[in-house]
Amino acid sequence: MNKDEIYWDYIKLGVVILSILSPFLYMGIAQELLPSLSSYWRTPAQPLFVITNASVSYFLFNVKGWRASSVLLLLLTAFSIDYFPVTHNVLAVFFFLCNLYPMLTIKRGRNYIFPYLGIGVFGVFGILWYEIAAILVISFYHGSILLTKIKIERERSSKIGNQD
Repeated sequence: MNKDEIYWDYIKLGVVILSILSPFLYMGIAQELLPSLSSYWRTPAQPLFVITNASVSYFLFNVKGWRASSVLLLLLTAFSIDYFPVTHNVLAVFFFLCNLYPMLTIKRGRNYIFPYLGIGVFGVFGILWYEIAAILVISFYHGSILLTKIKIERERSSKIGNQD
């Protein structure tokens, strides 16, 4: 693995960490609980909302099976809740539903499908908590796969280094 790939893997890991923290950062920046994550578009957290969604979308675009989710995330970010509420909400629903497909079809991380399906329970507490739970599951899914990749590449490079 070359240095550029290692660099990008750590950037991706940073994006995963940002996606885990961002809902809580939105709340802290806005200093209030709003009905949904998209509602934070109307607060000073808007730049973080856009940066987080754009960077997650960028990296998901190159992950096998996640291209549709990537496009939907970018589109729901572009169609703000203020000017295009119906379009935004439809895209958001499709985004969360679309994430089921790669979790079901890709062997790595298939064990995340059950928590992802179980997060519907959080809907009882409101859309915000459902969205946060879903994002956490998706983020941990991608984080665990990325950490496994990094670990395998480190082991591979150390074996190559020991053969000298």
